[in-house]
Amino acid sequence: MQALSRAGQRAVKLQDSLRVVRQNAAHVDELMVWLNDCHILLTAKDKDSIPDDLTVVDALVKEHTVCTSTDARRKMSDLGWAKPRRGR
Repeated sequence: MQALSRAGQRAVKLQDSLRVVRQNAAHVDELMVWLNDCHILLTAKDKDSIPDDLTVVDALVKEHTVCTSTDARRKMSDLGWAKPRRGR
């Protein structure tokens, strides 16, 4: 009887773990799509000419840094990765 109870508890834990793994796999798939989109955008932007004026280049680098870090944080938050984990 006790063995059956433990087996049932383990089955529940395994099902929960499997559900979490599947959710994480879905998040990774979403992140890969987002990264692929970023790669396509950056590849297209790489073909743009670089301005000769260094102040323009500096402004573009700062703008890019702010945009990409904000987008990355937003995406991580959307996926639930930026939220603190609760104890098990």
